[in-house]
Amino acid sequence: MGALEHILMQRDVPGAVKHVEGQIARLLSGRVELWELAMTGGLWRVTGQQLEKAAAAADAGGGGGAAGNGGGAAGGDEDVKGPHASLAVRLSQRDPDKKWLLGERLPYVLLTGARTQDEAAEDPLTAAQLGVSPNYELYFTNKLQIPLKEIFVTCLNPDQMRQLLHGDHTKLRANTTTAGDLGAASSQQQQQQQELGGGQHVSAAGGASGRG
Repeated sequence: MGALEHILMQRDVPGAVKHVEGQIARLLSGRVELWELAMTGGLWRVTGQQLEKAAAAADAGGGGGAAGNGGGAAGGDEDVKGPHASLAVRLSQRDPDKKWLLGERLPYVLLTGARTQDEAAEDPLTAAQLGVSPNYELYFTNKLQIPLKEIFVTCLNPDQMRQLLHGDHTKLRANTTTAGDLGAASSQQQQQQQELGGGQHVSAAGGASGRG
């Protein structure tokens, strides 16, 4: 049962508050699955030509990386904005043959290591393959706080609202992994393998012998 059901169907505001506090704690502590955080956005205000132009501009500027790792966003086109549109630009950079349809909906998740929603947006499948953590705090501040205020504005006084949005349940933080962390770990692993390779030779029979 969600918060609205507690309020509208059960007339149970304390129950709604308790439910929301539990869900906020669950989110910020990282006890949610990636698929639960997937959202979609429709390309209604931007054309395929604008996306192609923005992708070309981002390529010229050296963008195009994964979200949360310096990936280019809108290539300077003021009309290409929003997390889903910025993701469409990056996907166009990765696949120049990709064609977008007006109104096409893009699923996306927000990954850690980025400053804004536009920079944080990534394709859910790519995010799962990369192993980068969702940006839980960005979800809370940008996606939850405003609708929660709208839902509870007539139910809670200012002190109660402050407790709901800034209480102890909001202090939890999950350990997260950024694309930069993965790159550093990969580089370190490669270096260790090179060091091991310089001191040992693994024979076809499976034994390791020193090179002296």
